[in-house]
Amino acid sequence: MTGWTWPNGYQVSEFVRPFNEDGRTFIHHAADAVLAAAAAGEYAVIRPRTFREREGRPKPETKRVPVPATVAHFVMNLPASAIDFLPCFKGLYAGRETLFAPHTATPLPLVHVHCFAVKRDDDVPKLDVCARVSRQLGVDMAPGDPERDNEVAVSFVREVAPKKSMYCATFRLPPQVAFAAR
Repeated sequence: MTGWTWPNGYQVSEFVRPFNEDGRTFIHHAADAVLAAAAAGEYAVIRPRTFREREGRPKPETKRVPVPATVAHFVMNLPASAIDFLPCFKGLYAGRETLFAPHTATPLPLVHVHCFAVKRDDDVPKLDVCARVSRQLGVDMAPGDPERDNEVAVSFVREVAPKKSMYCATFRLPPQVAFAAR
């Protein structure tokens, strides 16, 4: 598998693992698999792209990047149904509170969920998206900064039809959802 090459010459294929699972199963599986890989000491091997030796220039080293214990971002990009999968985050890290702040410097994952809303020039679509996120999570979420507790940033993505637009709601997974019983 070849991956996209970063400007520094490294490829992302070392960081990508494809899956073909139902989204409801995958959300918990992904978190559990990353934790298991970190516990097993797995790492990605980053090899520099081909190198031409020149005088006085050292050959770049191969790097080993350890798999982190937690998922940093979940991107849900099927706007017709992604928001319906939010209840599946309940209990994602049940019993694993010590992996996150305040016990460590690691924050809970950011969730980026794409969805459709009515096309309007006022705040109605953003408020609608926020209300739908709140309903699916079972937690009151307000428009705002995703780095603040129970706040959602709702960003316009693009128009998709004369009366419909796509938005992306970004929020930090609330602790009462992440640490709930599975």
